[in-house]
Amino acid sequence: MNKEEFLDKWLRHAVAKPIIRIVDKHFYWLTPPKLLKQIRKEFGEFFDPCPYPRPEGFNGLEVEWGATNYVNPPFQKVIENGKRIGFSDWIRKALQEQRKGKTSLLVYPQFSWFHLLLTAKAEMRSLGEVKWLAPDGTVKKRSVPIVMFILRGKKLITHKLFERKTMTYAEQSKASEKRGDEHMIYEMMNVSQYEDGSVLECQMMSTYTAAQIASGIVVRCAASPQTTKLVNKDLVRNAKAAIKHGKTKNRAPLVNW
Repeated sequence: MNKEEFLDKWLRHAVAKPIIRIVDKHFYWLTPPKLLKQIRKEFGEFFDPCPYPRPEGFNGLEVEWGATNYVNPPFQKVIENGKRIGFSDWIRKALQEQRKGKTSLLVYPQFSWFHLLLTAKAEMRSLGEVKWLAPDGTVKKRSVPIVMFILRGKKLITHKLFERKTMTYAEQSKASEKRGDEHMIYEMMNVSQYEDGSVLECQMMSTYTAAQIASGIVVRCAASPQTTKLVNKDLVRNAKAAIKHGKTKNRAPLVNW
Protein backbone atom coordinates (compact mmCIF):
# COMPACT_ATOMS: atom_id res chain seq x y z
CA MET A 1 0.00 0.00 0.00
CA ASN A 2 1.51 3.31 -1.09
CA LYS A 3 1.17 6.63 0.76
CA GLU A 4 -1.73 7.86 -1.40
CA GLU A 5 -3.72 4.65 -0.86
CA PHE A 6 -3.05 4.77 2.89
CA LEU A 7 -4.23 8.40 3.19
CA ASP A 8 -7.31 7.67 1.09
CA LYS A 9 -8.20 4.68 3.29
CA TRP A 10 -7.65 6.71 6.46
CA LEU A 11 -9.83 9.55 5.15
CA ARG A 12 -12.68 7.17 4.27
CA HIS A 13 -12.47 5.69 7.77
CA ALA A 14 -12.43 9.13 9.40
CA VAL A 15 -15.46 10.31 7.39
CA ALA A 16 -17.40 7.10 8.00
CA LYS A 17 -16.56 6.89 11.72
CA PRO A 18 -16.09 10.33 13.29
CA ILE A 19 -13.86 10.42 16.32
CA ILE A 20 -15.78 11.28 19.48
CA ARG A 21 -13.68 12.79 22.21
CA ILE A 22 -14.05 14.91 25.31
CA VAL A 23 -11.16 17.34 25.65
CA ASP A 24 -11.83 18.24 29.27
CA LYS A 25 -13.89 17.17 32.26
CA HIS A 26 -16.69 19.66 31.56
CA PHE A 27 -19.45 18.49 29.21
CA TYR A 28 -21.50 21.70 29.43
CA TRP A 29 -20.11 25.16 28.71
CA LEU A 30 -22.65 27.89 29.48
CA THR A 31 -22.83 31.26 27.76
CA PRO A 32 -21.55 34.15 29.95
CA PRO A 33 -24.40 36.40 31.21
CA LYS A 34 -22.73 39.48 29.70
CA LEU A 35 -22.76 37.94 26.23
CA LEU A 36 -26.37 36.81 26.62
CA LYS A 37 -27.32 40.37 27.58
CA GLN A 38 -25.66 41.71 24.41
CA ILE A 39 -27.44 39.11 22.26
CA ARG A 40 -30.83 39.89 23.81
CA LYS A 41 -30.23 43.60 23.29
CA GLU A 42 -29.75 43.06 19.56
CA PHE A 43 -32.11 40.16 18.83
CA GLY A 44 -34.63 40.28 21.67
CA GLU A 45 -35.82 37.26 23.62
CA PHE A 46 -35.13 33.86 22.11
CA PHE A 47 -35.87 30.15 22.40
CA ASP A 48 -33.04 27.93 23.67
CA PRO A 49 -33.04 24.45 22.06
CA CYS A 50 -29.96 23.52 24.13
CA PRO A 51 -31.09 24.42 27.66
CA TYR A 52 -29.21 23.67 30.86
CA PRO A 53 -30.24 21.81 32.82
CA ARG A 54 -31.94 19.85 30.05
CA PRO A 55 -35.46 18.68 30.97
CA GLU A 56 -35.90 14.92 31.04
CA GLY A 57 -36.75 13.57 27.60
CA PHE A 58 -36.10 16.95 25.90
CA ASN A 59 -34.47 16.85 22.46
CA GLY A 60 -33.78 20.23 20.84
CA LEU A 61 -33.46 18.61 17.42
CA GLU A 62 -37.01 17.28 17.52
CA VAL A 63 -39.01 20.14 19.07
CA GLU A 64 -40.42 23.15 17.27
CA TRP A 65 -38.15 26.18 17.60
CA GLY A 66 -39.19 29.76 18.30
CA ALA A 67 -39.19 32.84 16.08
CA THR A 68 -35.63 33.58 17.26
CA ASN A 69 -33.31 30.90 18.62
CA TYR A 70 -29.97 30.92 20.40
CA VAL A 71 -28.17 27.62 19.74
CA ASN A 72 -25.17 26.70 21.91
CA PRO A 73 -24.80 22.94 21.25
CA PRO A 74 -22.05 20.60 22.51
CA PHE A 75 -18.77 21.44 20.79
CA GLN A 76 -17.87 17.73 20.43
CA LYS A 77 -19.82 14.93 18.83
CA VAL A 78 -21.99 13.08 21.34
CA ILE A 79 -23.92 9.82 21.30
CA GLU A 80 -27.65 10.13 21.97
CA ASN A 81 -29.65 6.88 22.06
CA GLY A 82 -26.96 5.17 20.01
CA LYS A 83 -26.88 7.94 17.38
CA ARG A 84 -23.93 10.26 16.76
CA ILE A 85 -24.92 13.92 16.93
CA GLY A 86 -22.65 16.75 15.84
CA PHE A 87 -22.82 20.41 14.89
CA SER A 88 -23.95 19.54 11.36
CA ASP A 89 -27.18 18.13 12.83
CA TRP A 90 -27.89 21.45 14.52
CA ILE A 91 -27.15 23.31 11.29
CA ARG A 92 -29.62 21.11 9.37
CA LYS A 93 -32.26 21.77 12.01
CA ALA A 94 -31.59 25.54 11.86
CA LEU A 95 -31.95 25.42 8.06
CA GLN A 96 -35.32 23.69 8.44
CA GLU A 97 -36.45 26.40 10.85
CA GLN A 98 -35.14 29.12 8.53
CA ARG A 99 -37.47 27.86 5.79
CA LYS A 100 -40.29 28.51 8.27
CA GLY A 101 -39.20 32.13 8.58
CA LYS A 102 -37.34 31.67 11.86
CA THR A 103 -33.98 33.16 12.84
CA SER A 104 -31.26 31.12 14.54
CA LEU A 105 -28.04 32.24 16.20
CA LEU A 106 -25.56 29.37 16.22
CA VAL A 107 -22.30 29.58 18.18
CA TYR A 108 -19.35 27.30 17.52
CA PRO A 109 -15.58 27.66 18.04
CA GLN A 110 -13.40 28.49 15.05
CA PHE A 111 -9.72 29.17 14.51
CA SER A 112 -8.30 32.70 14.79
CA TRP A 113 -7.58 32.87 11.05
CA PHE A 114 -11.28 32.29 10.33
CA HIS A 115 -12.24 35.22 12.58
CA LEU A 116 -9.73 37.43 10.76
CA LEU A 117 -11.34 36.57 7.42
CA LEU A 118 -14.85 37.02 8.83
CA THR A 119 -14.03 40.43 10.30
CA ALA A 120 -12.49 41.46 6.98
CA LYS A 121 -15.86 40.55 5.37
CA ALA A 122 -14.39 37.80 3.22
CA GLU A 123 -16.84 36.14 0.86
CA MET A 124 -17.14 32.36 1.18
CA ARG A 125 -17.97 29.87 -1.57
CA SER A 126 -18.26 26.12 -1.31
CA LEU A 127 -16.22 24.36 -3.98
CA GLY A 128 -17.31 20.89 -2.88
CA GLU A 129 -14.85 18.05 -3.23
CA VAL A 130 -11.91 19.26 -5.31
CA LYS A 131 -10.03 16.67 -7.34
CA TRP A 132 -6.55 17.94 -6.45
CA LEU A 133 -3.67 16.98 -8.71
CA ALA A 134 -0.26 15.69 -7.63
CA PRO A 135 2.79 17.05 -9.53
CA ASP A 136 2.88 13.83 -11.56
CA GLY A 137 -0.74 14.33 -12.65
CA THR A 138 -2.28 11.79 -10.28
CA VAL A 139 -5.83 12.77 -9.30
CA LYS A 140 -6.66 12.73 -5.58
CA LYS A 141 -9.52 10.31 -5.16
CA ARG A 142 -11.15 11.93 -2.15
CA SER A 143 -10.95 15.16 -0.18
CA VAL A 144 -12.93 17.04 2.42
CA PRO A 145 -15.19 19.76 0.93
CA ILE A 146 -13.24 22.93 0.18
CA VAL A 147 -14.21 26.54 0.92
CA MET A 148 -12.82 29.43 -1.13
CA PHE A 149 -12.41 32.73 0.73
CA ILE A 150 -12.55 35.90 -1.36
CA LEU A 151 -10.91 39.05 -0.05
CA ARG A 152 -11.82 41.90 -2.39
CA GLY A 153 -9.47 44.86 -2.52
CA LYS A 154 -9.97 47.76 -0.13
CA LYS A 155 -8.21 50.96 -1.01
CA LEU A 156 -6.37 52.17 2.05
CA ILE A 157 -4.84 55.61 2.28
CA THR A 158 -2.06 55.29 4.85
CA HIS A 159 -0.56 58.29 6.56
CA LYS A 160 1.39 58.54 9.76
CA LEU A 161 0.57 60.94 12.57
CA PHE A 162 3.57 61.89 14.67
CA GLU A 163 3.24 63.63 18.00
CA ARG A 164 4.75 67.10 17.95
CA LYS A 165 4.58 69.40 20.94
CA THR A 166 4.71 72.55 18.83
CA MET A 167 1.41 71.71 17.09
CA THR A 168 -1.79 71.23 19.09
CA TYR A 169 -4.50 68.72 18.24
CA ALA A 170 -6.76 71.55 17.03
CA GLU A 171 -3.96 72.78 14.73
CA GLN A 172 -3.52 69.26 13.37
CA SER A 173 -7.26 69.03 12.68
CA LYS A 174 -7.22 72.36 10.89
CA ALA A 175 -4.24 71.31 8.80
CA SER A 176 -6.02 68.12 7.76
CA GLU A 177 -8.90 70.13 6.28
CA LYS A 178 -6.52 71.40 3.61
CA ARG A 179 -6.01 67.90 2.27
CA GLY A 180 -8.00 66.80 -0.76
CA ASP A 181 -8.47 63.20 0.30
CA GLU A 182 -11.74 61.60 -0.79
CA HIS A 183 -11.28 58.81 1.71
CA MET A 184 -11.57 59.05 5.46
CA ILE A 185 -9.30 55.99 5.77
CA TYR A 186 -6.15 56.66 7.71
CA GLU A 187 -3.41 55.13 9.82
CA MET A 188 -2.60 56.66 13.17
CA MET A 189 0.16 55.15 15.24
CA ASN A 190 -0.62 51.44 14.84
CA VAL A 191 -4.31 51.83 13.96
CA SER A 192 -5.90 51.74 10.47
CA GLN A 193 -9.54 52.43 9.65
CA TYR A 194 -11.38 51.48 6.46
CA GLU A 195 -14.20 53.05 4.46
CA ASP A 196 -16.80 50.84 6.11
CA GLY A 197 -15.68 52.03 9.54
CA SER A 198 -13.90 48.79 10.49
CA VAL A 199 -10.56 49.08 12.28
CA LEU A 200 -7.33 47.08 12.28
CA GLU A 201 -5.00 47.41 15.27
CA CYS A 202 -1.71 46.40 13.64
CA GLN A 203 0.45 45.68 16.68
CA MET A 204 -1.73 42.88 18.08
CA MET A 205 -3.50 42.20 14.75
CA SER A 206 -6.89 42.83 16.38
CA THR A 207 -9.85 43.69 14.19
CA TYR A 208 -13.05 45.55 15.05
CA THR A 209 -16.29 46.12 13.15
CA ALA A 210 -17.81 49.57 12.75
CA ALA A 211 -20.53 48.57 15.21
CA GLN A 212 -17.96 47.63 17.85
CA ILE A 213 -16.11 50.92 17.38
CA ALA A 214 -19.32 52.95 17.46
CA SER A 215 -20.30 51.23 20.72
CA GLY A 216 -17.25 52.81 22.36
CA ILE A 217 -14.81 49.92 22.51
CA VAL A 218 -11.33 51.34 23.18
CA VAL A 219 -8.63 50.56 20.61
CA ARG A 220 -5.13 50.53 22.05
CA CYS A 221 -2.67 52.88 20.38
CA ALA A 222 1.09 53.22 20.60
CA ALA A 223 0.67 56.67 22.05
CA SER A 224 0.07 58.61 25.25
CA PRO A 225 -3.28 58.15 27.05
CA GLN A 226 -4.39 61.62 25.90
CA THR A 227 -3.59 60.90 22.24
CA THR A 228 -5.21 57.47 22.50
CA LYS A 229 -8.39 59.11 23.75
CA LEU A 230 -8.39 61.56 20.83
CA VAL A 231 -7.68 58.82 18.29
CA ASN A 232 -10.58 56.72 19.59
CA LYS A 233 -12.84 59.75 19.40
CA ASP A 234 -12.05 60.00 15.68
CA LEU A 235 -12.56 56.26 15.18
CA VAL A 236 -16.02 56.44 16.79
CA ARG A 237 -16.98 59.46 14.69
CA ASN A 238 -15.94 57.77 11.47
CA ALA A 239 -17.58 54.45 12.40
CA LYS A 240 -20.92 56.12 13.18
CA ALA A 241 -20.79 58.01 9.88
CA ALA A 242 -19.96 54.78 8.02
CA ILE A 243 -22.91 52.97 9.64
CA LYS A 244 -25.25 55.79 8.76
CA HIS A 245 -24.09 56.46 5.20
CA GLY A 246 -22.39 53.21 4.18
CA LYS A 247 -19.06 55.03 4.06
CA THR A 248 -17.83 58.41 5.20
CA LYS A 249 -15.50 61.14 4.01
CA ASN A 250 -14.68 62.27 7.52
CA ARG A 251 -10.92 62.55 7.95
CA ALA A 252 -8.73 62.14 10.95
CA PRO A 253 -6.16 64.85 11.73
CA LEU A 254 -3.45 64.07 9.17
CA VAL A 255 -0.36 66.22 8.79
CA ASN A 256 2.43 66.14 6.21
CA TRP A 257 5.85 66.68 7.72
